[in-house]
Amino acid sequence: MIALTQEKREELIACADEIKKMATGTHGYKVGNDAFGSNALMLMDVAIASITAQPFGYIEEDAVKDRERLFSAQVFADEEDLPSYEFSELSYPLYLAPPVPEIKFPDLLDIPDGLDLSSAMAALHWYEHEIKRLNGLGE
Repeated sequence: MIALTQEKREELIACADEIKKMATGTHGYKVGNDAFGSNALMLMDVAIASITAQPFGYIEEDAVKDRERLFSAQVFADEEDLPSYEFSELSYPLYLAPPVPEIKFPDLLDIPDGLDLSSAMAALHWYEHEIKRLNGLGE
């Protein structure tokens, strides 16, 4: 699994759409009606589905841990619908296609006031720490 920035995600979606247009002949080039051509189109559909995946529901953490409950667990449409004692970190999103994670970078304008970043190493340390924090990679 790879992670993408939002900009790269949008670029890849546009590229996949362009490849699909070319493959279906709307730009003068057409992939043959052979197995390769239909597989190429299917690959673009899978890529777009993965890049644009949104959860269709959420289940409780207990249902994931107890495999017998998993198939009879209640699916909630929104995280806000979960019981208040089982919100956010205690729920799991459900997807129709596996999502491609997004890499988040800190905004350099968000540097806390009073933080001494006079040296390049201090600035690099702050930036690295913020990338880890924003992407849930630990502190």
